[in-house]
Amino acid sequence: MSDINKYEIKGRAGMDAETRYTQTGKQLTRFSVATTEKSGSNEYTTWHICKAWEAVAQQCQDIAKGDVVHVIGKFRTESWEKDGVKKYASYCLASKVEVEGKE
Repeated sequence: MSDINKYEIKGRAGMDAETRYTQTGKQLTRFSVATTEKSGSNEYTTWHICKAWEAVAQQCQDIAKGDVVHVIGKFRTESWEKDGVKKYASYCLASKVEVEGKE
């Protein structure tokens, strides 16, 4: 059996992309995407945090709030300790991003 870890979403950017660089000069771009499911008169919105490194990060750095984006990547969870308490955060590690602009 082969495991699969694939994360694919298409929605609207909830913020302008934020780019920063590590101490070794690697580029990291972070952005959020909202996806909305509609069922009858009900709507349910899910917010996704996305991170991209290096070449993919360069493609994402101009994402603006409201842009329609299609993201393919992997689900990741990172952990750290703060004040003796273990914290966790999950996100999409993007390997491919298409910015479709505003609809």
